[in-house]
Amino acid sequence: MKRQFIHLLLMLITLTCYASSAEPPTLRLQSVENFYNRGEGEVCCTVKLHVRAAQGSTFAVVDSSVPASTPLVGVDATGRILLGKFRCVESCMEDCRSLVFDFYTRPVGGWIEFDTFLLLRLTSTDFVVRSPAIDPRRMSTLRTLNRSFFLTPLPEESAEPGSFLLRVDYEMSPLIRSVTFCDASGKPCKSRVLDATYNDEDGLTSTTYFLETDDQSPIHLQLRLHHPPSSCKVPVRIRIYPGIITDPGT
Repeated sequence: MKRQFIHLLLMLITLTCYASSAEPPTLRLQSVENFYNRGEGEVCCTVKLHVRAAQGSTFAVVDSSVPASTPLVGVDATGRILLGKFRCVESCMEDCRSLVFDFYTRPVGGWIEFDTFLLLRLTSTDFVVRSPAIDPRRMSTLRTLNRSFFLTPLPEESAEPGSFLLRVDYEMSPLIRSVTFCDASGKPCKSRVLDATYNDEDGLTSTTYFLETDDQSPIHLQLRLHHPPSSCKVPVRIRIYPGIITDPGT
């Protein structure tokens, strides 16, 4: 069966650019923990910062090999530079996260001060792209964001009357939130996922859908996507005394 190619038309300027003028997240100190029984080369101090994304943005899902934040640089009361190594992100709620930094140099003196900034990976809220009408009985290829979605109908005898079995193969991406089907008005089609697998050889995710529709209602593939992530500079101005926190630093 000849494969039909259909291209999704996107307005890249309006849909894929994260505005650099967006408001930065708000940041506050969550906790500081000193470990006085640790030796040289061990973590002596851990600082957690609570960050809340501004309205209209969210924290980007990034590859595990890419740090979600830059190191945290501070200074203690003796003037020594303290370098906090980013350890991980702890989930909080949908629009906020806790950033954990480990220091291998113990702070000395009466206070610790941070007057710096962090680079965080953020993305604007998701958007929806719908394909042109597709025929679930024909093979087709949809392409968007430099990725192809291969639609393959499965044998009709394996489906009930008035329904279809359709397999969708595509390369997974953190930008993809969901892959569903809808009618021309955007109303979701009756469907359910029967099977989903990942192939290491070709790097494609294969999902088999059971669709219920009729010949009079066109079907559209609907992608819910995140905008590509962008780095955002977040100021950090905090001075910590024993039992006292001032923000900004003095």
